[in-house]
Amino acid sequence: MRGGDLILGVDLASAAKPVFLRLSLLREHKKYLDLALGHISASANTAPISEAALRSEMALRTAIALALYYTEGSETAWEDHLQKARVIAQKTDDTTHELGMLRMLYGIAGNSGNYRKELAYAEMYNATAPASVDAMVESRRHRMLGRSLGDLGRLALAREHLELALRTNRASMPRLALNAYETDNWIAARATLARILWLQGFPDDAKKEADQCIAEALQVGHEQSTCWAIAFNICPVAIWRGDFGQAETLVGILLERSQRVFEHYHEWGLLYRQFLGGAISASGRADAVCHSNVNAKIPAQADLFATFDGAFAGLDTLARAQADEDIWCAPELLRAWAYRLVSGDDKTAHSEAEAMLLHSFKLAQRQDAKAWELRTATNPRLILSAIGTDSRGPRCAGTYAKAVQAGA
Repeated sequence: MRGGDLILGVDLASAAKPVFLRLSLLREHKKYLDLALGHISASANTAPISEAALRSEMALRTAIALALYYTEGSETAWEDHLQKARVIAQKTDDTTHELGMLRMLYGIAGNSGNYRKELAYAEMYNATAPASVDAMVESRRHRMLGRSLGDLGRLALAREHLELALRTNRASMPRLALNAYETDNWIAARATLARILWLQGFPDDAKKEADQCIAEALQVGHEQSTCWAIAFNICPVAIWRGDFGQAETLVGILLERSQRVFEHYHEWGLLYRQFLGGAISASGRADAVCHSNVNAKIPAQADLFATFDGAFAGLDTLARAQADEDIWCAPELLRAWAYRLVSGDDKTAHSEAEAMLLHSFKLAQRQDAKAWELRTATNPRLILSAIGTDSRGPRCAGTYAKAVQAGA
């Protein structure tokens, strides 16, 4: 093949990126993107790279990163591609693309369960935002800070940011042409707000926001936004509320919208279906949920499913919660482990369970996570098992009684 043909191929692959993104064709065309990027990398070793070539490289790395993530999951080289694309955006003084890279880095970090990194990217976006003239940046920065702060247990501040994000009316903004791999700002903000409201102890308000969110998502018809909202927020709210019928309906939508393109979300849908199948078949039989086919592959999945049923709280999940007690599910994971300790045959573990239970309760209070606080305070079997034979039992029981009254 002549050199001119290679250069033309690179230009065509780079120029086609918006089409690939718009039509969700990254999977089908990733091999061409790889070839084009390989040629740019080889050429850089023999001659100075032009700004046009840098921009082509930025476009190609962005597309390859998304293709890797949405087809192969989080355990791939997607982050390296996005970081290099961000460096190019900085070199070429392209604030729009730098913000785009930060948004992708933030989103994938949060979706994977790397909450500290998620917040770091959201804060970078927030610091870079003033340099942008994009009218949507203000609302996006609040939405991103809201999600990332919520994932680290700062629920009150997270809610403030999300409500600020939703103050921007869709009708007042220029019409956005989202590509297949972006997320609608209003759908994402409302989905996250629904989850925060449930964690703060407002299940009816959470349901209201969740219902409005899924209705809006289906009306907009953007598959990525719909899948993300269901997988990370709307379906969990339904499960936490015990509305398995609604959860099944949502999972059906998730599987339908993701099966052709988004393998990542399709795997989430299958995981939910397996869980719900076991939970519904075991309805009415305590501790009888079948978990044999439910295998969480990433920390974000392990965290969520452990809040659905404590049997999913493995040692790795507990270790994550103990290593970073700010994460949103830490109080519930500690409560689940305390329950496991008092449910076993080892009576000497009761003292450890009491300490863990009290710590869970305090963490829930610190996070303003009334949902987790009340799960602890209103679990008679766990409380009595942990404190029943301890001389400090009356003091502990009084603490729990006050919590129930405060949450009533």
